[in-house]
Amino acid sequence: KKGAVFGQIGGWERAFWFDVEGINDPDRLSFRNGEPWQAGVRRECEAVRDGVGIMDHCGFTKYSVTGPGASAYLDRTFCTRLPEVGSVRLSYMLTPKGRIWSEATIARLDSDRFLLCGPTLADLRDYDWLHDLLPDNESVQLTHGHRYDATLLLMGPKSRKLLSRLTNVDLSSEAMPWMSVSDIVVAGESCMAMRVSYVGELGWELHLESTSLSQVYAEVCRVGDAYGLTDFGSWSLNAMRVEKAYHGWGADFGTEYTMYDAGLEKFIDFTKSDFVGREAVLQQRADPADWEFVKLMIDIDDAEPLPGDPIMSERECIGYITSASAGYRINQCVALGYIKAGRHLSNLEVEILGQPRPALQRDSAFYDPESRLCRG
Repeated sequence: KKGAVFGQIGGWERAFWFDVEGINDPDRLSFRNGEPWQAGVRRECEAVRDGVGIMDHCGFTKYSVTGPGASAYLDRTFCTRLPEVGSVRLSYMLTPKGRIWSEATIARLDSDRFLLCGPTLADLRDYDWLHDLLPDNESVQLTHGHRYDATLLLMGPKSRKLLSRLTNVDLSSEAMPWMSVSDIVVAGESCMAMRVSYVGELGWELHLESTSLSQVYAEVCRVGDAYGLTDFGSWSLNAMRVEKAYHGWGADFGTEYTMYDAGLEKFIDFTKSDFVGREAVLQQRADPADWEFVKLMIDIDDAEPLPGDPIMSERECIGYITSASAGYRINQCVALGYIKAGRHLSNLEVEILGQPRPALQRDSAFYDPESRLCRG
């Protein structure tokens, strides 16, 4: 009854956008801008930017890792340094050849108790990978899934004020800083709250039992009316993460890329004596990367690039687009992609629907490049 237009991701039915005005026309399809869904996505992105939005992020892949050997196991499985107790860190798994296998947000709940959250489409694939790396001594218990099997995203500058109405916990940055995790009670239901944001705004991921989801959602919506709470869907989520130049698994990185190709080398902890792919990564650090991950602002307002669209320079194809967004919060078409390493050029173009369009390379995120909003 809220106008959700559904699709599926990994078999999970998820709202892509919300047709609150009843303007959707499934028979009207075009690669040009002006589609009804784009007006809906713009409304959702602007609502998250200016107020607060909520999303049911169903199907979020989750694994529980516990036991006396859990820390050592994850330390070897991921190239990234593990978080401290009560903290969260984005972490990466590599193949023995130093290619990017996958990513996960690791929440350290205790010294030997972890929650891993990963890409929906990588669920069984990553579970098999994690299972194959388990030690033989049964010191680690890997569980597919978690008690908190549902997730609500509450994002936007008014998210703290809204959430404070539903919990007695101090939500200030001093009490619950950026990239922290805490057990809290929201609307009378137990939740695990993570101070993380895939959209670049102040916000929380609320992990809770699916049996509590409808009640908590209803209470958040009831209280949220005073703050202009808006439902947003997967298409808005993706558009906003591109504005933040956040990588997306399966789109912007995978086993064809190294951490250096993808510009993710800051996530490698070389102080660790051992992790899967370490020797290969040491060699990659000494050798030039094959590709360079780029952030592009594109001069176009009647269409968006598609994954695979060529990046050109002097009529030569030097790369390709991996993700793009109309840039609803900044009114600027933006894209992520790869170019051949060493080709820093000022005369870049992206070929969109057969037409070359000027593109300007950026060194930082398009939206809030210093990430002050999400840390507020």
